[in-house]
Amino acid sequence: MSNQRMFEYEVEGKGRFPLDMLRYDQCWPADPSSVGLIDNDVRKHRVVKLRGLKMPTTPRWVSFLWSVRRDTIRPC
Repeated sequence: MSNQRMFEYEVEGKGRFPLDMLRYDQCWPADPSSVGLIDNDVRKHRVVKLRGLKMPTTPRWVSFLWSVRRDTIRPC
């Protein structure tokens, strides 16, 4: 049994979703609707819910023109 803590949070932006951030932050879409938003219309602003093995790397998200909604970060 693992005692590793997981986190759930939201990121927001428009344009191409930075897929490499899933690997970098060891995270994945938290639900089916978030999966669809990753590949959705790149012109629209969207909020994607993620779950991961560590806290999000906010400065790196910003470098891709996406932001972490800090008020949504919570352990799960």
